[in-house]
Amino acid sequence: MTTSPRPRTLFQKIWDAHVVAAAGADNVVLYIDRHLVNEVTSPQAFESLRLAGRPVRRPGGTIAVADHNVPTEQRDRPIVEEDSRVQVATLERNVAEFGVPYVPLLSRTQGIVHVIGPELGLTLPGLTIVCGDSHTSTHGAFGALAFGIGTSEVEHVLATQTLIQKPAKNMRVRVNGQMPPGATAKDLILAIIGRIGTGGATGHVIEYSGSAIEALDMAGRMTVCNMSIEGGARAGLIAPDAVTFAYLAGRPLVPTGAAFEAAKAAWLRLRSDPAQHSTRPSISTPLTWRLWSRGARPRMR
Repeated sequence: MTTSPRPRTLFQKIWDAHVVAAAGADNVVLYIDRHLVNEVTSPQAFESLRLAGRPVRRPGGTIAVADHNVPTEQRDRPIVEEDSRVQVATLERNVAEFGVPYVPLLSRTQGIVHVIGPELGLTLPGLTIVCGDSHTSTHGAFGALAFGIGTSEVEHVLATQTLIQKPAKNMRVRVNGQMPPGATAKDLILAIIGRIGTGGATGHVIEYSGSAIEALDMAGRMTVCNMSIEGGARAGLIAPDAVTFAYLAGRPLVPTGAAFEAAKAAWLRLRSDPAQHSTRPSISTPLTWRLWSRGARPRMR
């Protein structure tokens, strides 16, 4: 007698596709597709590589951009604040030495580290993405498993293109209904956090679904996933759909033509299997929300 495969969530499908090997009883070695590097959390990591005589394992899987210490105007002039100037200069020296792709300060594509990935087409559904910044969960809006890491982990990814990780738990938040006039994606995620609490999703990856989520544009979805960590979550995820594909089409690093059509078909298969959340609540906790008009609070049902 044959049994049908056990249903899996979006998170589990991405996770399973990136496990390299077991690492003890609970942890695994997880392959990382994209590593975003900034000037704040990378200096010690590069210095450790230098002292150990190690190269960056996969320079093409890494991209660096100065973010936190960049002035909002007059970027053609030296950075006035000394600590900021030193951090940016250090990043530029490190990427040159280790052969890591870098987005220069005066480049038209330079920007916030969480934004350049989507804008360039580096952020794609089904990928694992890390960065030394807690709000890396932003990329989950595209159906990518994305989370922030610490400096020691930055070094580990630079050296091996992998991380030692423990699987997260699954939580599903379903938001149905029409957003009230004047309400934004930030109002939506704040309402969710207000209900579950700032630690309500600790140890979980949240998958957001429902008609209100599907109605958001990509900027709104990025806002929701960005703030998942404010509820204690490790990451936030939204399954890729036509809105995702419309945003990605034509981006510099996104496949084109037949390759893009094939990619879309594969990305659609990432969606959580229908029975998963309803039949295995111990793995995936279903929370159903309805947003009511006239500013009423979301209600759980």
